[in-house]
Amino acid sequence: MPSDVRRTVLIGIISRSLGVAGDRHSVLTPTRLKERMEAFGLYSARQVDAYLARLVATGFIEITPHPDDRRVRAIRPLEPLGLWHAAMLDLYFHPLQLLFPNPAFDLILKRDVEFLPVLGRISTDEEALATARLVLGHDPDYTALISRGSGGLLVNAVLKHLSDTGRAEMEEATIVALGTAIGRSRSHLRNLLTAAIEAGFMERAGAKGQVLRILPRLVTTAERFFADSLRTYEYTFGRAERAYRQG
Repeated sequence: MPSDVRRTVLIGIISRSLGVAGDRHSVLTPTRLKERMEAFGLYSARQVDAYLARLVATGFIEITPHPDDRRVRAIRPLEPLGLWHAAMLDLYFHPLQLLFPNPAFDLILKRDVEFLPVLGRISTDEEALATARLVLGHDPDYTALISRGSGGLLVNAVLKHLSDTGRAEMEEATIVALGTAIGRSRSHLRNLLTAAIEAGFMERAGAKGQVLRILPRLVTTAERFFADSLRTYEYTFGRAERAYRQG
């Protein structure tokens, strides 16, 4: 489902509204979601409509009239999306707990039902969105690559190969074969590889150019992105915890 950064941001905004109560001016609506996605420059209004329809069809959200004003359409996350959101929080906060032990992280890791709506509100306010835009803006080439369908999965697969084998070279056929596993065509994977090469993240090697060499720029850029993401989650958590303790 979150196979590129655009979908991850969109689903993240929706899932963070879980349990967040509000009036018609604060509830998440398709129009408000489009405005937030437009601020990232990631999705057109028509793409948001198409993806919302997909999330409705697959049982992750409902779009219903707001109980306080039936003229307003509200996006309501359903349980499967809540489970996805919990898994994503674990993905970030278990490493944070290992790196920077903090008993307060148990508010997330132990699913404090009163804290999570506060986190949802803080993590979708203007400061949080501005911080996320800064992270995405550090390297436009990298953001463009992971914004394409399955671009992020390609990067992760390449970095996993480097980590597992210690080798910076891999056969193009190995990468293209990933297309079957993630539901992408061979031509799409080859287009992603071309984009990675043009951006200076990889280069062709070998007599026939069928070997791809992972360049240092990809590693350092991805590490920066991962580190910035963890730092952003920790910072947002700190803001939410303060609001929770004060409230």
